Amino acid sequence: MRFPLNIHQFQFNSSSLKFIPIQTFSIILVFFIIFGVCFFYKWYRCFIKARAIEDIPTAKIRSAAQGYVELKGIQKNFHRSPTVAPLSKIPSTWYRYKIEYLQKDSFIPIEQGESSQSFILADDTGKCIVEPDGALITTPIYDVWRGFSKYPNGKPKNILWRIICSLGRFRYQEWRMEQGMNLYAAGNFMTKPNPKDPHLTPINILSNHGLDKRRPYILSAKSEKKIIQHLKLEAFFWLLGYISMLIIVCWLLVMRFSN
Repeated sequence: MRFPLNIHQFQFNSSSLKFIPIQTFSIILVFFIIFGVCFFYKWYRCFIKARAIEDIPTAKIRSAAQGYVELKGIQKNFHRSPTVAPLSKIPSTWYRYKIEYLQKDSFIPIEQGESSQSFILADDTGKCIVEPDGALITTPIYDVWRGFSKYPNGKPKNILWRIICSLGRFRYQEWRMEQGMNLYAAGNFMTKPNPKDPHLTPINILSNHGLDKRRPYILSAKSEKKIIQHLKLEAFFWLLGYISMLIIVCWLLVMRFSN
């Protein structure tokens, strides 16, 4: 059966908008304005982070000034007994995890968290204690698998067991940083007297203390170049969203109030 095509059915433009009650039109307008403001805020944050990383020079731990600094080095465990990721059971310097349950056709989050244990950043001049709380952390290590119980006993040992576990209703996601990996860090650097003995070597600490949005606390196992590229790409898409919302708002106003 053929349906006649009436082009006038698709003309949702100025004539249609003029008949919408002003209260409804105002709600539609505010809706797009709110999205535009959110997109602009996201763009601004990404842009500021990228600029902050680009502008700050890399310091050595031994000669680093007190305050906001950028450091690069190798990750090491702070204690003799390393932090262990709860799902994979792999020794790590830091981890984040999420457990989800398959309900009908979608996965529902039931538990998530991340480690707060300190670890060491070491370069060729010294060592620094890194406190991960409050940091924006990125890592290339990401594992996802499924299973039959809420808490798995590690990752599947082989492909066959992974295939069998894929029938389970629990999904596990885990992000990790491990000993020996490179670390890029930008945060508040402080040197304090050794609490055990003031005559011993002072302790260097990198943390989120006293920082704000213009000086983000960043810990990343990725290179500085990749971090900046990712932030600029993310900023570009947020800016594109903001411009789209701005165009829509202008179009709505013109269509509504034009003669």
